[in-house]
This record gives sequence, structure tokens and C-alpha cells, in this order.
Amino acid sequence: MIDVLKTRLSSSVSNWYTDDQGNLILESVNGKSAMQLCGEGFMIASTRTDDGKWDWRTFGTGEGFTADLIIAGFLSADRIQAGTITANKLASDVGQSLDLSSNTSIRMTVENVVSKEIKEQIGYRVEISTDAGEVLSDYVKKTTLRARVYRGSKEVTNDIAASRFHWKRTSADATADALWNSAHAGIKQFQLTNADVFFSATYTCEILDE
Repeated sequence: MIDVLKTRLSSSVSNWYTDDQGNLILESVNGKSAMQLCGEGFMIASTRTDDGKWDWRTFGTGEGFTADLIIAGFLSADRIQAGTITANKLASDVGQSLDLSSNTSIRMTVENVVSKEIKEQIGYRVEISTDAGEVLSDYVKKTTLRARVYRGSKEVTNDIAASRFHWKRTSADATADALWNSAHAGIKQFQLTNADVFFSATYTCEILDE
């Protein structure tokens, strides 16, 4: 772009005159652009207003430059203040501080990442519930045991495949327990009857890794 503009401006032909204040006005021959030079600085225009006057939109003074659009290959600044910044890439060395608090999309991205990190630190827990109490007897001959998995305060049982649920019975008969355990793998709930209890037994459920 620099080479193109250099060639274009070097080959341009301008008309010039001075206004009533002695400022120098340079106009392109085709009448599509103009520059005004004065002791305070310069102004550049590429369009006219409805009344035919030049619509000055780019300015340079001793205090700095002001324009609707500035194109640069490299911009070095101690501070940039902008309503909107659009970029294909932001360098990692953005400076000592980068305030992104006013940008909703960036803030939400950061919050999502932080939330993900927190979730990874929150462990799972398994709770076993029954629909007929915790003791079987002649009066209560069966009950349903359900494993419910929580991550933090949120139940995630439905999000976990049944194949990862493995029930374990612990009683005085270890051989029978092993057979029972094998028969109760890969289910989230089952019906427990007196036939499943050898005098007394405890039941737990483990969630295996994927």
C-alpha cells in the first residue's frame, strides 16, 4: 500500500492558491481531494459538503493527528484509547497492563475459562437413595437402590453412562459378594430384596473412569 500511494502521489498534479487568511490550499486536478497548509498544521479532505466546501476529515497539528481512519504497519504508543478495536491478532507482549473489562465478549471468554478451571477442581460424589428405608425385614421385603452422582451442587447422573456404575456388596460371604457384584455392574439402580442380603450387608456404588 505504501508503494502504491508513493507512486500515486509522486505523479500527481495539483492546483494551488491561498485563501483570505494566507493559508495554502492544494487541490488535485481531478477535484477529488485537497489539503490546506497553515501555521497551525494541515487538513486533508477527499469529499465535499452539500454546499460545495471541502469536508476536512484528517488533521495534523503540534498536538497530534486526528482522522477517521489511520492505516499503519506498526503502531507504537504508551496508551491507546478507543471505543472499538478490531484485530486479527493481538501480540502476547501487549504491555504492562491490558484493561479488557469493558469488552463483554472477552470478559465472558475469560469467565468461561475460569469457570472451567474451577469445575475441574470440584470433585464428584455419589449418594445412594432408597424408596423404602435402609433396613429390610419381614415387613419391608424389597426396596430400590439408586445411585445419584453430583458435581458440586448439581446432579449429573443423567450425564454419565450406565456402564460406569459398579455396585459392590460387602457381607460375610465374600464369594457370593463377588458374584453379586458382577451381576450388578453397569446399572444405575436396582431392586434389593431379602434374597440379596446374607444376614447383613452394606452396599456401595463406584463410578469408574471412562
